[in-house]
Amino acid sequence: MDSQGTLLGWAFGKPGHQHQPGYLDQLKAESLRSVTEEAAFKGVDVEAGSESFAVSHRPAFPSTSEDEEEMLVVRCRVTVTGPGADKLHGEGPMNGL
Repeated sequence: MDSQGTLLGWAFGKPGHQHQPGYLDQLKAESLRSVTEEAAFKGVDVEAGSESFAVSHRPAFPSTSEDEEEMLVVRCRVTVTGPGADKLHGEGPMNGL
């Protein structure tokens, strides 16, 4: 039997656009595509229908750039299966958004 684990994918956008029709859906699709590519790279499969999304805002970092603004962050978490999947755990510096 294949083991299970989790992986995270990310997409970043502009908060001012989040209310435009389809914008969040586009970012969710991008984050799912990102995590699907990561799963393929690691040799595991994404379990269909396991995706869940979290949307949050990240404030601009102080003094990095005058053009820097708040960022919209979309995280996709999926369950992955396959050999070695039990060693994969979707965690990271932005875990828990």
